[in-house]
Amino acid sequence: MIKKILATSIVAMLIAVLVAMPLAQVSAKDVSRSGSSNAVSNANVLDNPVSNAKLLGNKSGILYEKPYDFDIIIPSFGSTYSDTYTMSPGKYVKVYLRNAGGHSVNIRVVDANTMQPLGDWKSGIVAGQNVLLWTNTTGETKYVKMELGADSPFHVEAIGTWLFGWF
Repeated sequence: MIKKILATSIVAMLIAVLVAMPLAQVSAKDVSRSGSSNAVSNANVLDNPVSNAKLLGNKSGILYEKPYDFDIIIPSFGSTYSDTYTMSPGKYVKVYLRNAGGHSVNIRVVDANTMQPLGDWKSGIVAGQNVLLWTNTTGETKYVKMELGADSPFHVEAIGTWLFGWF
């Protein structure tokens, strides 16, 4: 009798784990990055809660976000670009700015091939803010970069996380 109860309990636990696992996994196939050395590793995902893929509730169902940490130096009164990311239709990108040395940062999304803006500047972003930058409503896959600028006579180090999501 005890063996039967134990076997039933083990089977129930395995089923619960297998059912929950696909919800917590995020595929990098739809949102990926190329050309950077600061990729979020599996070990880092476990240690850094900001870098975890997140399951969030919303009115239409489950929302997934895939994070990519960045540390970018913005030249004085100029701009610079992030790595290139692939965004399939319906995907969005947000920024969580962790630190900018007390400065505000301006960010917009550009086409990685033509460098033409895909969205407007999001200006005055300060540390602690989470801002939606752009949603791919084009109906086709886009290769994008984020352009970062700051209105400062000194270079600004922007540290944060790009959050790519899909509904």
